[in-house]
Amino acid sequence: MKLCEVAEILFSFPEKSIAEMHNTANWLTSVCLKAENEISGSKSANWLPESAPTTHEGDIIIKRIQPLYVNYIDNNYVGYKVGQNLAIIRAKSEIEPKYLAYVLEKNIDKIYEDITGTTIPAIRKEGFAKLEIGALPAREVQCRIGEVWWLLKEKRKKQQSLMRQEANYIKKILAQKANEWRR
Repeated sequence: MKLCEVAEILFSFPEKSIAEMHNTANWLTSVCLKAENEISGSKSANWLPESAPTTHEGDIIIKRIQPLYVNYIDNNYVGYKVGQNLAIIRAKSEIEPKYLAYVLEKNIDKIYEDITGTTIPAIRKEGFAKLEIGALPAREVQCRIGEVWWLLKEKRKKQQSLMRQEANYIKKILAQKANEWRR
């Protein structure tokens, strides 16, 4: 089964504003999307909000240029405007969105097989559309696989956060000790 049979594939190319904008919309841009589904929204986009697609729960966002992972839109990021050079994969009713996100991330290297561009390769819509995702398992199996994928992403995100906190704590202690030794 091909991706285009189970999902709608949208590319976001919002129009740039000629004048500087004081944007009130929340935007997702390439720099907002990180591995392990870490997403940080931005209000500083200089695009016309009415020209950009809006996120829905269950959307999968993939960078068109050099994608390495997928970002799943949960209820925390619904209603965001989607910025330049991002692909939005919107699951149709026959596939669970988290399962589709798992399949896409697992096969991200296959999307690269049909890239265009000489300086910075970019994925074309046809590259997504003809991606073979295989036969779909039963709905219950899709739900379980998708949920396990999601929970593992959440676990890694929390582990990374704890590692950053630990590193900051160690730096703080070392700085205090260095100050004590100088005295």
